Amino acid sequence: MSKYQQRGDYHFQLYKTKGDTYRNHVLDVMAKVEQFMPPCCAVYDIGAGEGLFTCLLIEAGYSASGCEIDGHAVELAAGRALPIEQVSFEEAPEIEFGGIMFLDSLEHVDDFVAVLEKAKRMTDLLFIAIPDRHDPHATVQVTKQQIIDEFEGWKVLHDETRHARHFMIFEKVLERTEEDGFNRFESVEPDEVEDQTW
Repeated sequence: MSKYQQRGDYHFQLYKTKGDTYRNHVLDVMAKVEQFMPPCCAVYDIGAGEGLFTCLLIEAGYSASGCEIDGHAVELAAGRALPIEQVSFEEAPEIEFGGIMFLDSLEHVDDFVAVLEKAKRMTDLLFIAIPDRHDPHATVQVTKQQIIDEFEGWKVLHDETRHARHFMIFEKVLERTEEDGFNRFESVEPDEVEDQTW
């Protein structure tokens, strides 16, 4: 029995709980997405679960979709009319996106290096969150350093460890001048990002 059969749309329920650690994590991630990627961009949520982040991204003005292998989670997402397909990322077609998100999902794939290589062919911007300790349900143990090692030639836009997770944002370094649009994201200092009310 999957965790979604047992617990239903538990990510949505945790998110509704004021002061919950998971809710704070979600708010942090959404603030950073809005800081580094303009609305209307296409975002792909890998291991989207029942669709909490996909839902919040759509509400914030992004063209968001996702993939998830758990059929019960996909059914829950469909109940909210969220565009989440039941397919693994490895089997999903290679389509360009403005950003790709691996939020507590990278540790559940068999070959995270191959998965990151595919993701880097599909986007110039990656949002990654992993547990800062071993997840007993994880397929592989992925460390922060292993992920950083896979992004040689990319720029680290954000790197922090809080709420029992590492959260990192990587942008592909392109050989373009500012006039060509290299600085396509408006820089906002973290203390200027206001707390969101959901």
